[in-house]
Amino acid sequence: MINQITINGISIPVNIIRCNVRNCYLKFNEGIITIKIPKRLPENDAKEITNKLCARFSARVLKDPKLITQNTVYFKDGDITSPLGINLNVSILNSENKNPSAIVKKHCNSILVKLPKSLNETDIKSTSNRMVFLGISKYLLPTIKSRINVINNTYFRSEINDIRLRYKETSWGSYSKMTKRITINTKLLYLPNDVINYVLVHELAHTKVSNHSKRFWDIVYNIIPEYKIHRRYLRNNGSSINFISNSTKNTNTN
Repeated sequence: MINQITINGISIPVNIIRCNVRNCYLKFNEGIITIKIPKRLPENDAKEITNKLCARFSARVLKDPKLITQNTVYFKDGDITSPLGINLNVSILNSENKNPSAIVKKHCNSILVKLPKSLNETDIKSTSNRMVFLGISKYLLPTIKSRINVINNTYFRSEINDIRLRYKETSWGSYSKMTKRITINTKLLYLPNDVINYVLVHELAHTKVSNHSKRFWDIVYNIIPEYKIHRRYLRNNGSSINFISNSTKNTNTN
């Protein structure tokens, strides 16, 4: 079974998971291809479908190389990452625990990730990324909550039941009318403050208008008249975020 593919000279790990799904599908996230296959599917059929899915993905990438180059990051032990301009030290250690964990140490601006020793190379990369972004979310969620609450109390006075930070490949934020929950993409924390504020206002505006009608954009304009500049910034720069500021392991002290 395939464990990696190479497209345009870039090697991409392939993680194949047998699980309780009805159909096979491929997902690309954080530089890793994950293919989920029904448990009961015969091995030969699974191989054939895996090859087809990888071939289709390769064809898509050849047409649009940005699919694999945008925002691909592999956090390593000793890296420094700077969401909201705060330098956070990343420590990644092996652990005897069965499940991975992310521990935030605010007194020394660090995130400690513990990984089960049983993980293979592909799982180490994907799990490390997931845990580091989870740690960032834990560290900075109070800050984002405070910013949203200030904007909400000043301009909207909407009922918000929950605010979350989640790493997502697609949208910068979302609002659920049913749960009254605002979810902000952790990647947003690496962008300029004015752009962050625009996205926060955008999601709060959805508490008043669900769609992107003229009424919706009028609300956004009344708070951020230059919002089109920030939308343009997201389109032009949202796929080239630098998540790693430096590495304490590779610093030259000579």
